[in-house]
Amino acid sequence: MISRRQEFSDSRVVEKLVEVGLGRAQDRLLDLSLMGSEMLADSRAHLLEGADLHLKTGVNVHDYVRVFPMAQLVVDIGSTKVHAAFLGGDPNAAVSWKPLFFSRMSNFSEPADGAATTRFESIVDQLTSMVETRMNHSNYSLSQLESIGIVWSNAIEGQPFNDRPKNVRGLTGVVPEHRSDAYRKGEWFVQDLKPGTDIGKTFRSAFEDRGFKGRSFGIANDVVATQMSCFNAAGALVAAYGANCTEVVDRSVYVTELGAKLIIPEDYLSHGDYLLKADQHGGNKVALEDLIAGKGIPKIVEGHIVLLAEGGIKELEPISEILLRSHKKGSTVLTGRDLHSIMSGRLSHISELELSNWLQGRTLESVKEVIHYVCDRAGALAGMMGYLALANQSASGRPLTLAVDSVLARNLPSYENAFKRVLRSFMRGQVSIVFGRPMYSTLVDPDMGLISAEITVPMQGMPRLLSAAQN
Repeated sequence: MISRRQEFSDSRVVEKLVEVGLGRAQDRLLDLSLMGSEMLADSRAHLLEGADLHLKTGVNVHDYVRVFPMAQLVVDIGSTKVHAAFLGGDPNAAVSWKPLFFSRMSNFSEPADGAATTRFESIVDQLTSMVETRMNHSNYSLSQLESIGIVWSNAIEGQPFNDRPKNVRGLTGVVPEHRSDAYRKGEWFVQDLKPGTDIGKTFRSAFEDRGFKGRSFGIANDVVATQMSCFNAAGALVAAYGANCTEVVDRSVYVTELGAKLIIPEDYLSHGDYLLKADQHGGNKVALEDLIAGKGIPKIVEGHIVLLAEGGIKELEPISEILLRSHKKGSTVLTGRDLHSIMSGRLSHISELELSNWLQGRTLESVKEVIHYVCDRAGALAGMMGYLALANQSASGRPLTLAVDSVLARNLPSYENAFKRVLRSFMRGQVSIVFGRPMYSTLVDPDMGLISAEITVPMQGMPRLLSAAQN
């Protein structure tokens, strides 16, 4: 059911959105949750064989993780950005973090076809080289580090390791057998990864070649690190460029990859969602994460603007023409940041000047309507996913805590409100939702000058995860 926007509501826009089917998935949340539950039950036994983090039986991880390495490097490798920071104390204290660099993935060079190194080997070499350079610039060296933690935003099967000859232990991560299902966001640096590739070992070897001699090394999926960032979290959900959640069984935490695996039936979709199919990695199927994460939502907004313009909402026709021209070239116009700028009234921040010129008066309000309702549906579906992260523990009757890292929830109120509404409904109020917040610190960047660098939510959880792995 579409949840009406209060500050402005154009019945023509709402009626058209209902007509094209935007509310269908929300009307079938229970059915979708049952599909997700069955999928988790079917895969649980297999996944637990390679659970991402094995905790001590009967011991809460937060009871014994009190001491953290005093010289630790944490690198967050996302789909579109890379953050790196040096940690010298309590990860919950902003003063303990010293940012090393921030870079967009577009700044790294993709090797030419036929190059001697693979795309993954190339990103490992470029990243470790940048880390070494920036640490030296900050009067640190890799040889001084006690620990390195890497946040990886794609699917890996976590495996504890203990390299006795080198006196280093921790967690490594292997590309899963179902690689084609999970690696569907399309980043260039993962395109040639094969099932069974030990990503953690490759990074560790590269850092060791540059001088790292520490005793602890680990790589983990961002959603596991997000869970570890929150005290007593019973599960976690990440909705960024993609979407994912954890599940805890027998005190083992593992990554469900539910965002990529749960395929939405076509009769649950709106006609505006089908624009996704033209360039979606992994075929024509629309997965849950396509509807609730940053990669898909701008495309969905554009699709519904085009449909409404074709359906008689005339003030959207100029915007529709701009979007259609872009689609013919195989690209989108709107970004996730643009959606936030439009809803918050900061139109000067919109990336496409031609688009911003048309965003005024009734056209602006109609575009806001579309964004509101697309994000309301996205938040509702994300709330259902959050429930699935906790469902197998809900029979305990005690309130459960869900750790959430979502830039969409931080920036788009309709997304956050729908998320909380649906999750609390499914959990009958027995849930505490902790929306993680990045920390910020000043960084003097050689290329960009003085910038505010982000310590992401998963970065904050990585030290606790590595310390737990040592026990």
